[in-house]
Amino acid sequence: MGMTEAQKKMQTQRIQQFEIEQVKISEILPNAPLSLHRHEHPRVLIVLSSGTMNIVEQDGATERHVWETGKSLLVASELAYDAADVNAGDNPIEVVVVELKQEK
Repeated sequence: MGMTEAQKKMQTQRIQQFEIEQVKISEILPNAPLSLHRHEHPRVLIVLSSGTMNIVEQDGATERHVWETGKSLLVASELAYDAADVNAGDNPIEVVVVELKQEK
């Protein structure tokens, strides 16, 4: 079954630019929600270009995060629930995501 144009526009809009075992660099396009997902590992975000990210839970509850260029954010634990991310601004947000995939 094919997708409508509206469905294509609402698809995940995170462009993966680079990934190796523990590092991935992504660009998050504006006003294009990511699908519901769960983070399995702690991670560090290094913000290359700033923006406002809304984290939307399955029930619609929303947390608003302002990510500033040059800042690093530690997300110390895995996300225990499914959520979708939305870049609420007009410009892409670029982040380096370092996932701590190997536990000691």
